[in-house]
Amino acid sequence: MATTETPRPTLSSCLTELHKELTLDDFYLGSPAVHSYAEWKTFGNGKQLAKAFKEPVSSQDSATQSNASLATSPSQPSIDNFMEQEPVVLVLVARVSTQSYFFAADGCFKQPVAKMETIKPSCLLEKPEFPIFTDDFTSVIDNITWLENLAATRGYEKQGVVKTEAGVNCIRLWHVLFAVCNSSISDKSPN
Repeated sequence: MATTETPRPTLSSCLTELHKELTLDDFYLGSPAVHSYAEWKTFGNGKQLAKAFKEPVSSQDSATQSNASLATSPSQPSIDNFMEQEPVVLVLVARVSTQSYFFAADGCFKQPVAKMETIKPSCLLEKPEFPIFTDDFTSVIDNITWLENLAATRGYEKQGVVKTEAGVNCIRLWHVLFAVCNSSISDKSPN
């Protein structure tokens, strides 16, 4: 009796299934509906991205809603509520740029570095090359920009992760390996 192997799924079918699962996630940045499910909440002097407990709105209404939320002052939830908030995990699909990948431990520096704290490994995330996710990348950029604008402090220059490189929108990620300490530590080695 011959055994038949189950055919392996194709890359295309796997990506289609992944895309279907992601579109069911409230915090998939490739969906315009993220505006309906996420909001910044103020806790003390900081802000946290939290789940919005409201009915979803159409994507046309979300622009009006975001402008209205800028005009209203947020209520000040207690620290107890802050600790009870379920963290929001944002999801996106992107391609790591081969031209701007500096996420190695040394930041891919080609020459000696004067100070270790200047090393900030970074990389760019670009539009993925798979058509099913390529179409979503515009929504990813729009949603991140929308979230950054909501979190921006009036009167200060907005610093965000959405960048334009060679006329193309992308997302810059970076990691600070070392922080400069302001306190001086005197050398107390024994004589």
